[in-house]
Amino acid sequence: MRTHQRQLKTEPKTERKASPRPGGGSLLTATEVADRTGESEPTIWYLVRTGVLPVLHLGHRLKRFRWSEVEAALAKRLVK
Repeated sequence: MRTHQRQLKTEPKTERKASPRPGGGSLLTATEVADRTGESEPTIWYLVRTGVLPVLHLGHRLKRFRWSEVEAALAKRLVK
């Protein structure tokens, strides 16, 4: 009987690049939005729940942000 051995590729993981999207914006996680705005991640999710920040629902649990939309929403919020 032959035993087959698989060789696993052990390439180092590379850092993911933001994938380009139509409209020129890349999609960001809540953590990335928090880093860019200087807010905490729970604050970002609070702003989503209250309708201040727009979020894209890409699946049951997968949510992403467009930076251009986040900037516009925060600029509108500062004007009020």
